[in-house]
Amino acid sequence: MLRFTLSAALLLLVACVADTGAGFVEVPVRVSGTELAPFEARDGWVVTLERADVAVGPFYFCAAEMAGDLCETARGEMLESVVIDGLDPSAREVGAMLGIEGTVRSAMHDYGLSWELTETAPRATEGAEALGGHSLVLAGVAERGEAQVRFEAAVDVVPNRAGVITVRRSLDTHELVEGDALEVRVDPRPWLEDVRFDLLAEKADEEGEPVAFEVDEQPWRAVVVGMTAGSRPELRWAEAAR
Repeated sequence: MLRFTLSAALLLLVACVADTGAGFVEVPVRVSGTELAPFEARDGWVVTLERADVAVGPFYFCAAEMAGDLCETARGEMLESVVIDGLDPSAREVGAMLGIEGTVRSAMHDYGLSWELTETAPRATEGAEALGGHSLVLAGVAERGEAQVRFEAAVDVVPNRAGVITVRRSLDTHELVEGDALEVRVDPRPWLEDVRFDLLAEKADEEGEPVAFEVDEQPWRAVVVGMTAGSRPELRWAEAAR
């Protein structure tokens, strides 16, 4: 479903609440990262992350089994994006998802960069703005034997056309009710597992300055694929704090 029609569908459902008996829900949203030790990536490189901040959202939740053009029934949305520190495992509440009671089977979300049908180009939402207009900011060091390369990356995950939402996914069926909470957890390790650090090592200088991930080169592409088709943020329903 295109972005503007999803919001319209939610408004229509709101208007029908009295007729259907469904109730409004305001679902707290909690986010967390993962406590990371050094981990092994491609070709034997061992990676230590020092920063992994990611903008996640806006979020849309649907009754259909696959979110997208067939999402006739919207269940909820969180129109803001938020920054998650991928290296901090502690949960923190960042806002709320507004919706209507009923079955949720799928979700859609962006990584801080959205492209509305009414706009001529993608724009940075709140989370991406906090990261300098990017979806993900990374920094760390990769080592293999005596070789070492410091790296940094500012990665943009951008919808490929107006009205499209970047990540669409099925979820375990859940009956959304008042008292629910949504937990969003990210683990940045899989995003780096296929990066060819050999290519970055070839660019490293003797001063040890960080090597950047260049747009459309293999390290940058590997991260984007990991975020969109590989290890996407974990979405889990829980109980809201009493």
